[in-house]
Amino acid sequence: MIPFFHRATQIVPDCQTYPKHKTALALMIFYHKWQEYFGDDDYKVKELLNKVMVKWGRHLRTIEARGFNLHGEPITKATIQGIVETDTIIWVWQAYGKISETSLMHELVHISLKASIGTTDPDHEGHVYEGWTPAHTRMIEEAKDMLRAFNI
Repeated sequence: MIPFFHRATQIVPDCQTYPKHKTALALMIFYHKWQEYFGDDDYKVKELLNKVMVKWGRHLRTIEARGFNLHGEPITKATIQGIVETDTIIWVWQAYGKISETSLMHELVHISLKASIGTTDPDHEGHVYEGWTPAHTRMIEEAKDMLRAFNI
């Protein structure tokens, strides 16, 4: 269980991967920035974070499926750092020892969009799906900078 989030959990490959209190702080920072940028009057994102499952992975994944890069361009094969698996489960590569250097914030935006507007917006800032805007990208960077300030 992740502290302060009622039913949120994480699966780690070993005991060295992100203690739950650091993941909790990352989720708190994410929610703080989400509210600052987009609000959450109906508490859909808060409810989502209370039941999210983060699956940390040791190795990057390669997918061979239809998808989009960060610019909204279609791709059919890619090495990825994170992915939405269900409405409440995300897989994130553990990267190089700090949560701020992972795609956690990015994947949280995807599932938060799903919770708030009904789509994960897989093409990011592309034009096929609506939802993800340059403000979401800025929010991610600001959240990561906050994590870096805590050396997380």
